[in-house]
Amino acid sequence: MKNRKFIVDTLVVGFTLFATFFGAGNLVFPPYMGILVGNQWIKAILGLALTGILVSVLSMVGVVKGGGSIQKVTKPIASWFYIIFNILTMYLIALFILIPRTGATTYEVGFRTLLPQVPHLAVLIIFFTVVYFLTVDKLGAVDKIGRYLTPTLIIMIVVIILAGIVNPLETNMAPSKIENPFAWAFSEGYQMGDLVTGLLFSSVMVMTIKHKKYSPQEGLKMTYIASAIASGLLLFIYGSLLWIGASGSSTFDPSIERTDLLSQIVKLTIGPAGQLILSITVILACLTTAVGLLTAVADFTSTLLRHRISYKVTVLIFCIFCVFQADIGVERIIGLSSPFFAVAYPIGIIVTFIGLFRQKIPNDGATKGAVLLTVIYTLIEAFAMSGIGTTYLKPIVQCVPLGAQGFGWVSVAIVGGIIGTLLWKFSHGDERGYIAED
Repeated sequence: MKNRKFIVDTLVVGFTLFATFFGAGNLVFPPYMGILVGNQWIKAILGLALTGILVSVLSMVGVVKGGGSIQKVTKPIASWFYIIFNILTMYLIALFILIPRTGATTYEVGFRTLLPQVPHLAVLIIFFTVVYFLTVDKLGAVDKIGRYLTPTLIIMIVVIILAGIVNPLETNMAPSKIENPFAWAFSEGYQMGDLVTGLLFSSVMVMTIKHKKYSPQEGLKMTYIASAIASGLLLFIYGSLLWIGASGSSTFDPSIERTDLLSQIVKLTIGPAGQLILSITVILACLTTAVGLLTAVADFTSTLLRHRISYKVTVLIFCIFCVFQADIGVERIIGLSSPFFAVAYPIGIIVTFIGLFRQKIPNDGATKGAVLLTVIYTLIEAFAMSGIGTTYLKPIVQCVPLGAQGFGWVSVAIVGGIIGTLLWKFSHGDERGYIAED
């Protein structure tokens, strides 16, 4: 009986992870990437799989394995670091970009083509009202997503994928319009925001597993299996959607908006009924992601304020904010996101690494040095990306090993880790610091 309960709960958590990762952005990005990479779609899938799946899922595993919270994982960096990191990820990315994007996509893909007469603002108000009622029950959010929303979402996505495979847009794919499809897809995976989603949602998952009365060992086992389930589903769906986009690489102009592209693909492969199926899929995908992220952000905020403002009131305030932020549209939200992701993603990957391999890391100095230099480098890169001081900053980015390929932060993090390790040994001897704590 207990084994059956464990299996059912693991499936629910696995489906919830998949649904939380698979937001609307994950539905519109792969097909668009496909039309740009054309016959080089396999390289693009490999790059996307690293940042869009592997790193994202491991981020959550890293937090669970590293103590169950971002605060514990980042303690070797600095005791206050988790607050700064959470502010960056929860407010500047999740609240400012990811959650509003779900509402904007719901309108642009889910309603604009099917019911163009429905006002934009009305759709956003209705959407975030539903999000509010699904989110206010903090402990029940995971079960609602995993048991009810996700199975329907998976069925809808499979219908779209099968239609695209059985009825491909073209038989001959165009040559890639991207010079390095792997590196480009790796960087584009940042835009999905799934690493941030994994780091934020990990706290909700830990809380849910504890509520179900599982031991830490059972909880870790459940996390591993649930992560494998989510990864398998994401790889199948991302790969299929990217291939479908690649099959239309000779058909569509690369300047087409991502949301319009998805609507056109479904219309060509499924027919008139396709828009209804797509609308249901998008609404479900947006709901699951918005609920998962908002639960994490509201819980952190309420705790940070020492519950002076209740969790429910926090959810309400954030839903109202997201209505207005979503009103600017998907393309503008995506345009705003690049500099934030350029800073948050490399730091998030380092935090994930710390959580996964903390017993292998020499001392606290390694984490401090790696993060410090990475923050400096990624800020330079973000400013250059935003057009601020490009003349002076871009050459700095490109002179760093792997900088021209978009991976300069890796070189910087390694150098910072080595310097930090040596400086720590010089001042603290063989003491490892907080990194030695279980």
